Amino acid sequence: MEILRTRGWIHPQHDLHAVTYMIQGLLFGHVMLDFSQLPELEEDWVDLAMETIVNLVGGSEKFQSLAKANKKK
Repeated sequence: MEILRTRGWIHPQHDLHAVTYMIQGLLFGHVMLDFSQLPELEEDWVDLAMETIVNLVGGSEKFQSLAKANKKK
């Protein structure tokens, strides 16, 4: 995670432990979505996850451009 922060992928103001737990929470949330068998929620979940990552972790322009590219697909 420190390498990602050094390269500008993680906003320096965020504690890396907090970032790690947030990412684990997102992954666990997606596992729960898979178990729910509600595929109609997938697109909304991805949109919310990307917004969360961009706003809380990926404050860099690098990540925002990737998130926007994902949105266009």
